[in-house]
This record gives sequence, structure tokens and C-alpha cells, in this order.
Amino acid sequence: MENCSDALDALASWTAWLPLNVVRAEVSPRRPGVHVARYADTGHIFYVGEAHQRGVRERLDEYRLGNDLNGLGAVLADLALADAEFVRERLADIESGNPRTAVQWMKLAMERRNIQFSVSETEDGPSAQLLESRVLDAIPNEHLLNKAAVRARRSPAVT
Repeated sequence: MENCSDALDALASWTAWLPLNVVRAEVSPRRPGVHVARYADTGHIFYVGEAHQRGVRERLDEYRLGNDLNGLGAVLADLALADAEFVRERLADIESGNPRTAVQWMKLAMERRNIQFSVSETEDGPSAQLLESRVLDAIPNEHLLNKAAVRARRSPAVT
């Protein structure tokens, strides 16, 4: 899973791997599409998602602003809350009289890892859903953290 770029490139045209605040500026405001997230230090792809109703830029903005309670933001918040050091730091904030809001905690969870994104825009929502499905089929999903991959791992294989 270290380098799945060839598999991705075979499916669609993608932006370069960029930080969240940069990649969102590379996509159209309302176009649907698929976004892939990886850890910058290892290149390990850990999340594949799609945005069809509001558009991929708005979806990326939900991550950037700490407003995502269902997708990647929720996954990263779960990982952060399972990290004792992250929780100790937040507790220290509270004990020093500087408690943070839930949105601020979500943003901190997103920012604690150096994450890069690549995006492929599609013509419409059904195309985004189809591309997401194809990406999930094309790359190993045993370490993906998005809901579709987790569901696929839990479902018995059909033969």
C-alpha cells in the first residue's frame, strides 16, 4: 500500500498530493469528486472519500474547519482521543484555564498528523460514487479507515 499512485492514475486524473489548505484551492467550488488522504511521511493511503451533493471543495472545508462528524474528521478524532498524549495535552489546556471547543478539538485532531490529499473531480454525483468504489477496489483496503472499507472488511467474502 506504500505507493498506489499507479492504481489511482489508471482510474482518473488526480491533483498532486498537497496539504489540505492547498488542495482545496485546486478544485472547483461545487464539483463532485473523490478525495484520497495519505500520511505525508510514509505515503500510506488511509482514507478514500467522495463528495457528491455539496461538492468536493465543501467537503474538504468541513475537514479544514473541524466540522466533519461523519467522515475523515471523525476518524481522526477517534484516533486522537485514543492517543493518551493528545488527551493529556487537552486536559492540560483545561486545567490551565484554556479549554477548547469541540470544533477546536476536531481541528487539532486533523492537524496532529501531516496529511496530504489528492482529488479527482467528476461530472456528477453518481460518477463520484462510482469512482470511489473503483478506488476502493483498486487499492488494498486492510488499513483504510473510511466507513466503506471497514464495512467491506466486516462483510464475509462472497464466492
